[in-house]
Amino acid sequence: MSGLFGGAKTPQSQTPSAVSDLSVQTSSFGKVVPLMWGTNRVTGNLIWYGNFQSHAHQSSGQSGGKGGGGGGGGGTTSYTYSTSWAMGLTEGQIQNIGNVYASKAVGSTSSYGLSVFPGVTPQAPWSYLTSAFPSLAIGYSGLAYIAAANFDLGSNTSLPNFSFEIFGPLAYSFTGSQDAPPAAVMQDFLTNSYYGALFPSSKIGDQTAWDNFTKAAGLLVSPVLDTAAEAHQFIDELCTVTCSAAVPGAESLRIVPYADVPITGNGVTFTPSVAPAYDLTDDDFLDDGSTDPVVMNRGNSADAYNSVTVEYLDRTNQYNAATVTAQDQANIDLFGLRPSPTMQMHMITSAAIAQQAAQFALQRSCYVRNTYQFKLGWRYILLEPMDVVTINDAFLGLNKYPVRITEIDEDNDTGDLTFTAEDFPDHVSTPSLNAVQGGSSYATNLNTPPGSVNQPVIFDAPGVMTASGFEVWAAVSGGSNFGGCNVWVSEDGNTYVKVGAIHGSARHGVLSASLATGTDPDTSNALAIDLSVSNGQLISGTQADADRFNTLCLVGSELISYQTATLTGVNRYSLSYLRRGIYNSKSGAHAAGENFVRLDASVFKYAYDRKLLGSTIYLKFTAFNLYGGGEQSLADCTAYPYVVGGSISRPPNVTGFTASQNGNVVVMQWNSLSSIGNIAGYDIRYAPAGDAVWAHGTPVTQATAGTLITTATLPPGSWVLMICAVDTSGVYSATPATFQFAMQNVNSLLAKMQQDPDWLSRFTAGQVSNFVYHWTGKLVPQSQGVAANDGWSTFDSYVPNPYPLCTYQAPEIDLGSDGPVRIHGDIVSVLGPGAPGIAAPGLQIDTRTSTGQYGGFTPWTIGTLTCRYIKLRIAADSTVGLPVITGFSPTVDGEQISQSGQVTVPVGGVTIAFARQYHMKPIPQATTIGGTGLMAVVTTVSTASMTIKVFDTTDTDVGGTATWSADGV
Repeated sequence: MSGLFGGAKTPQSQTPSAVSDLSVQTSSFGKVVPLMWGTNRVTGNLIWYGNFQSHAHQSSGQSGGKGGGGGGGGGTTSYTYSTSWAMGLTEGQIQNIGNVYASKAVGSTSSYGLSVFPGVTPQAPWSYLTSAFPSLAIGYSGLAYIAAANFDLGSNTSLPNFSFEIFGPLAYSFTGSQDAPPAAVMQDFLTNSYYGALFPSSKIGDQTAWDNFTKAAGLLVSPVLDTAAEAHQFIDELCTVTCSAAVPGAESLRIVPYADVPITGNGVTFTPSVAPAYDLTDDDFLDDGSTDPVVMNRGNSADAYNSVTVEYLDRTNQYNAATVTAQDQANIDLFGLRPSPTMQMHMITSAAIAQQAAQFALQRSCYVRNTYQFKLGWRYILLEPMDVVTINDAFLGLNKYPVRITEIDEDNDTGDLTFTAEDFPDHVSTPSLNAVQGGSSYATNLNTPPGSVNQPVIFDAPGVMTASGFEVWAAVSGGSNFGGCNVWVSEDGNTYVKVGAIHGSARHGVLSASLATGTDPDTSNALAIDLSVSNGQLISGTQADADRFNTLCLVGSELISYQTATLTGVNRYSLSYLRRGIYNSKSGAHAAGENFVRLDASVFKYAYDRKLLGSTIYLKFTAFNLYGGGEQSLADCTAYPYVVGGSISRPPNVTGFTASQNGNVVVMQWNSLSSIGNIAGYDIRYAPAGDAVWAHGTPVTQATAGTLITTATLPPGSWVLMICAVDTSGVYSATPATFQFAMQNVNSLLAKMQQDPDWLSRFTAGQVSNFVYHWTGKLVPQSQGVAANDGWSTFDSYVPNPYPLCTYQAPEIDLGSDGPVRIHGDIVSVLGPGAPGIAAPGLQIDTRTSTGQYGGFTPWTIGTLTCRYIKLRIAADSTVGLPVITGFSPTVDGEQISQSGQVTVPVGGVTIAFARQYHMKPIPQATTIGGTGLMAVVTTVSTASMTIKVFDTTDTDVGGTATWSADGV
């Protein structure tokens, strides 16, 4: 896939650091393992994670090769992350998992690549752990959990906030309902041998009446027990929700419904047992004469709640909390609104069931207000709470008045029984089964399917509108849920690389009528277009906008801009005042149905390596929705083949290209292409000898049209020079002209620090980053992981999962003094065995003067700088290619400098300070002027100065006049 990353060289942008650890929503030791029945939403608790990895992605590549610095970096490096994890859900065996809620997105176990372990006993360990982390492979028998291997986190380092719709025990056990019958729930809760309350099954009484009542009334539940509590609290909550009461007897536990009328529903009939067990009179009551035999406590109507609200979890709204309210309007009219505190019943997942529970609580609050207390003898020992009796009391005016027993207290000394009872009005304890509408809260599904993209329009970009001259553009749109797409490219139709993303739709469509040939500007013809496919809209501009091409469009293969856009129908326009044949595009007639694209920022732009010209590439567009979620899989998307550059008209290849050296520069000349009217100029590059690949070349210089000779500076070495013509659209010649050239170094060498094969900087902290020294005397990129984490591919491929940027810094060069010097460096590299891409290590430089500060490394090839201290380093981008660095020689040289003058020399001599300091001691010379028998002598010399004395024939220092010169570097 190396051809996908070519292009012009730009400085390497900063690379963000890879994160090395995972953030999770919940991972708690000692947390309650939830129990559940029916179907409800449950959050998980992370029980294991490992193999957290970062993956580097280069947005665009670089080019270059061996020698001469190899060019600069290009693009930016971003990171995505993956990890493997397991999340505990509930105790006991579940049936399945429905929706998966990941933060605000909704998906399924398959869409997220999750494996479900239902909590059977025994339960085999996860196969991934068995193979990758065998010492951690636990089966977690009896625990339902979910797991993911190499889960893609994207650019985030946190797991989504996962919760799951779980189909637990007893779901679908009655009439296909996702909820569970309460009687079966209580039976399992009390007696299950794995997680039950260890309540003897023999102590559970006949629950037929309760079971029939809840089934007939449709009072089914989906409870989740996720906090520690006493068992009776759960039984009490079940009774409250189902309009019933628990009756603990001497021999068994029964649940008795409050319902007082028969109910038939869901294939079940409930018949209440409401016949009075006794008709009690004064002959039955025990009293000592000091009190009435029946004591009545009357509740105040003004204190009763006449508005009851129940909070439940709405399954139709992703199990978010919702409320229903039951009100007695007549009571409200009499006594005013008296709302009760909200009753939380999260085991209810239906508005209809919640409404029944609320109505039941309301009716009991408003109409069951009086309580009665009386004593009976031990012969009434068979009476139990929830039994109905009638009482007679002349003083209270009670005649066969029905009451329901709620409490019985026995006197341990006498055996007498004290009864507490409540009113038993007809039909009050059976709420009407009225239809109720559930909540209409809106819950965003961030995983809404986006639908596939519409047929895209793919075309070669106008060269003048591109940075490199080699770009393919695509206009892409989608349906109502389309938020954009990721763009993938393949050279072979099998292996795809992500090259960018599109957000929103481009404005494209077709011509709804033909367009005739016209002049430029065209004021006679109108362009009729239909943008229905992209739901596009256009607005008018000014004539200046049209003349400046601010409204540029592609019509077929012609570039046109317009002034006025007149709406003629839904997504239909007529465009007038047309500029035709823009940027030398071919102007002509166009038929109805030809493609139309508005060329703006919404059009996707893909820069390719020129070596792909004429070859077929394949593009896929994985659409995502308006929220950025629900992205299609690559396998489900249509591949769109496209012949790269098939519609581009290219300038001729340059001929007669030669080069020669003149001092420190190379002189290049070539034959004229002046007969070609649209030639804008020439681009010249160089690469190591034998590597005549344009994408590997380092830019040398550019020349304008009409230029036939130019000069440039090259590092010493053997190179291949390449030249291409560039037309006014920015399109290059198909094949560069080449010239093999050896650049000699005519400067004097000041410093050359060969690093190979010892690479001494590896012993200095901070000098080497992400390179590894090989025992053969070479540098290779370092892998980010260890063999186990890389799936042992370390032994099958060259540097799996490398760090994206690898650097080696040579020791600092100290020239001893400030001054202009020429700096370059020879880097020798080859592509690693079996590695894709190109070997493109770059040279970077940082310098300072004696009093200055280092400013940071920047890309470098060769050039002259004034400095004293120099640092050079290799920077290899492993996303472009994985090199083996075999040699590196930072080099500093300088031109010969000659300084001279005339000076009066006093007795004792004179010291001359050089106007330009040398890096090495120069060769001095001094000659006297006038007089006879006199001789000028240079007594001392340094890089900064020289001292001259004048002697006569007797070796006496007499002074005089002399000329002097100093030659050196």
